[in-house]
Amino acid sequence: MAPGNLLNGRSIGCFAVRIPADKNFDKRYQFALDELRKFASHKMRTPNLQNLSTEQLAERFKQLSLQQGEAEMSNDMRTYNRRSQQLNDICAELGRRGAESRRVLVPLLNCPRNAGPLSAVAQCRYNAARELLAVEPDRARATLEELANSVTRFQMALARHTLGVLDNGTLKPT
Repeated sequence: MAPGNLLNGRSIGCFAVRIPADKNFDKRYQFALDELRKFASHKMRTPNLQNLSTEQLAERFKQLSLQQGEAEMSNDMRTYNRRSQQLNDICAELGRRGAESRRVLVPLLNCPRNAGPLSAVAQCRYNAARELLAVEPDRARATLEELANSVTRFQMALARHTLGVLDNGTLKPT
């Protein structure tokens, strides 16, 4: 096909596609184009955190933490890392609102066992303790010490590491 028979610049979402200029192209490749459009138009819909109440942020924090724990159990590190970023965004928003806003996470230090699988509940408790180290250091440390002696190995390792860097001064909660 000669270079003059190709149309450049036709874009679908973030994809730029070289498309033949013949008239039958759309008929032959319509399915592929439709699939590409679906993929390109899919965006992870996250609410604007600034518009959520502090209680809504806490509930979202809990749900994301539980999902992160479940992702760890199923060895789905892509989801685990995605949830980590979303949790970091919530923590940043709570930090922006001040120390009192962070305290809304205190009930998650005792996340109920019926909230999900044991590892997911432990992840929720760990995430809350890690975020509360600056505003509720004694309660957060007690939760970390409990998790450091728990049966959930991944969260046990996280808690032991966090306690270690707290004790040696590497981690300074803010």
